[in-house]
Amino acid sequence: MAQHQDLKRKGGADPDHQMSRNHAPPPPPPPPPLSIEVPKMRDLPNKSNPWSDVQLPVDILLLTLEDIEFLACYYFLENSFKSYHQTLGYVYFGTMGESGEAEALKVALMRCCKGSSGPGGSQNVIKNAVMQLRPKAVFSVGECIGLNPEDTKLGDVVVSSKLSTEQFTTPVRRNIGNLNLSSNEGWNPPLKDPVGEKTVRVHRDSVIFSGSQFITKQRRMSQSCEIAVEGEGEGLFAAAHDMNIEWVIVKGISHFSDDNNTPDESWKSFASIMAASVVSNMLNDPVVFKEWPHYEGMSHPCLF
Repeated sequence: MAQHQDLKRKGGADPDHQMSRNHAPPPPPPPPPLSIEVPKMRDLPNKSNPWSDVQLPVDILLLTLEDIEFLACYYFLENSFKSYHQTLGYVYFGTMGESGEAEALKVALMRCCKGSSGPGGSQNVIKNAVMQLRPKAVFSVGECIGLNPEDTKLGDVVVSSKLSTEQFTTPVRRNIGNLNLSSNEGWNPPLKDPVGEKTVRVHRDSVIFSGSQFITKQRRMSQSCEIAVEGEGEGLFAAAHDMNIEWVIVKGISHFSDDNNTPDESWKSFASIMAASVVSNMLNDPVVFKEWPHYEGMSHPCLF
């Protein structure tokens, strides 16, 4: 003990700190191999269709942040094309869902900047997109941070039943809440060996915290019921609440809050693909959404 204090007084290395450095967790193993090949950014079309080709309203708006999140969602779009709108910028359009008696769902795919507020943040992007595209629901899709490796593991997908922030906790709306209950039914993760690999789980009743990544450890230590952290959900809720439309967060866990290593890009890609595949599964039955209302405008517009 005396030697420990002497080292600290003399400016030497703190033995406890040195020990923690020597026992840093090893990097995670590589993710399981996929059965699909997600396109690269260079594979995206470099020409756009005129906005007059877009059939509005759409049914679903998918919102992403990182390139890999966008590409993962793009893979599951059928009959895709992109168009340009003066307010929205580039928007990708396509369909999802098996066509039968009901038409396939018309889906729009967009990106936002990091964070909820400010120019390009999720709140403003969703507000502008909903007003122009008039969807029935908004899905925020991508990767997130896990709070407790005992409850979840890398690649697991969390589907929000509630969103928590520093100010409030709120549940999703009724239609999405009912859909969430079946989000993993019939879902086959796109893995080369889905039987031999450890099962990727869908946590369909998740409380997700939206806020700064710098407080993730505080959330983990608070013994709260939250199991994941992301950064755009608060803006998603604020816009969807004021515009009276359905919303949900579907994200894969790419790393954990107590991991001192730099987030592994291969796990970020894997987590995003797992999340996008769950969203594709949730949108696979267009009949479910037939009676959901499109956004029809606000009787008392709010300023964002």
